[in-house]
Amino acid sequence: MQQIARRFRTWLRDVRITFLPDRKYMVGTILPALTKLKPQRVLFVGVQRYTFKYERQFSPAVSEFWTIDIASDTAEWGSTQHHVIGDIVSADKHFAPAFFDIVVLNGIFGHGVNTVADQDRAIAAIRAISTDRSYLLVGWNPGMSEDPLSLPAIQSQYIHGQVPGLPDRIDFRVSNHTYDFFTARHPAA
Repeated sequence: MQQIARRFRTWLRDVRITFLPDRKYMVGTILPALTKLKPQRVLFVGVQRYTFKYERQFSPAVSEFWTIDIASDTAEWGSTQHHVIGDIVSADKHFAPAFFDIVVLNGIFGHGVNTVADQDRAIAAIRAISTDRSYLLVGWNPGMSEDPLSLPAIQSQYIHGQVPGLPDRIDFRVSNHTYDFFTARHPAA
């Protein structure tokens, strides 16, 4: 009986999350804007029941949709074709250099990647597996992690904004969530 009650609470939490303004923005604005960029490969970091539909927004004829999550018990919600069980902090050990055109890192800082040092290592690892023309989305909760703009790897490897169709930053105070969008800094820049 306790297991059924726990599953119901988890399901209810997941349903509530899909109705948060930041999640509606993810589905209604961010993902459509990213699909218009026609990326060859996309990496979505962290999977839950409420993220499994995100893959459907990317045409398999145009984009390979990949997911990574450290928890093996969430694999069923990952990409149907390309899911990796692993830590984003060591993403460069799981993927080839310059592999992804877009990386979506949403809700990971403060929910698993908690220290500033690990957050910086995660950004450095993401940059290592991203192309020179890649884009990065960092979704985070103010008060649960530092502002990603202060991370040395962000400052040295990315330019804030310049993602077609998306603002540099958008805050959702009701759900305490912020999205920051970045463009890879070219090595010569």
